[in-house]
Amino acid sequence: MEKNKELHPPKSIVEFLNIPASKIQRETFFGLVMCVILDKEAFKRNDDLKPFVIKVFNLDFKKYVYDSRSILSSRLVKQLYIKNSDELHNLKVEFFIYFKKKYKIEYKESISKWLK
Repeated sequence: MEKNKELHPPKSIVEFLNIPASKIQRETFFGLVMCVILDKEAFKRNDDLKPFVIKVFNLDFKKYVYDSRSILSSRLVKQLYIKNSDELHNLKVEFFIYFKKKYKIEYKESISKWLK
C-alpha cells in the first residue's frame, strides 16, 4: 500500500459535493447514500462503514448489518425515510461535511450561483 497515494472522492458523489444540501432532493439523497455505501471506492472495507454511519447519521446497527453493504444501505435509508425535513437537512449537511473534510475539498461558490 502506497503511503503517498492521494485520496480522491468517490465518483458517485463528486458532482454533489459542491451543491448546497438544501438543493438536493430527499430521494436524490437516499440514492446518494446507497451509492456511497455500496461503492468500494469510498470505503474499501466494510469495517470502515461503522464509524462513518455513527458520525454522520448518529445511528448504530448490529455487526451483521455492517457485514453486508446492501443490508446496511437499506437499513440506513429506512431510517432516513422517517426523518422530517429539518432532520434530513441536518443529516445532508453532515454527510457532505464528512466527505469534504475527508478529501479536503473547498466549497466552490460558482456552482451554488448557477443553482439559484
